[in-house]
Amino acid sequence: MSDEVSPFGSLVLLTVLLLAGAFAFARRANELFVLSARDGKVLILRGRLPRTLERELSAVLRAAGATGQVRGLRVGGQTRVVGRGLDPGVEQRVRNVFFASRYARMRWLAARDRRPRNLGQRLGWEWLAWRLRPAARDLRSVAHDEEDGNGPLQ
Repeated sequence: MSDEVSPFGSLVLLTVLLLAGAFAFARRANELFVLSARDGKVLILRGRLPRTLERELSAVLRAAGATGQVRGLRVGGQTRVVGRGLDPGVEQRVRNVFFASRYARMRWLAARDRRPRNLGQRLGWEWLAWRLRPAARDLRSVAHDEEDGNGPLQ
């Protein structure tokens, strides 16, 4: 048996890789944002959303001590908010907060966000994003920084 790769095997491998990449791209093409929550701590995994909306959604997830994901999707001209791994009551509260905001009617939530993103957030890999997240700060200092306009949520 030879150690060479046949041209047919290479073509099949290349086709499988291209199809997997196209599927992953198509799956994320209609995503507006993805929030990941672990024990009430929230991290933006993909996309961008206005800070006021992020704060409101984070407050709901933090109050419930939730673990799971919240995805904002654009489907057929409509916006949907879907939770994965969340309690149904928490998921409904997240939907209520989102659809009560003025952002639910916007086509894109491409807010200008200058906060640095770690490699996991840029790639959309949840496990890496959580491992590389910056150290948590005291909530009182974060709230104080938000009022001054100097904080990480600016």
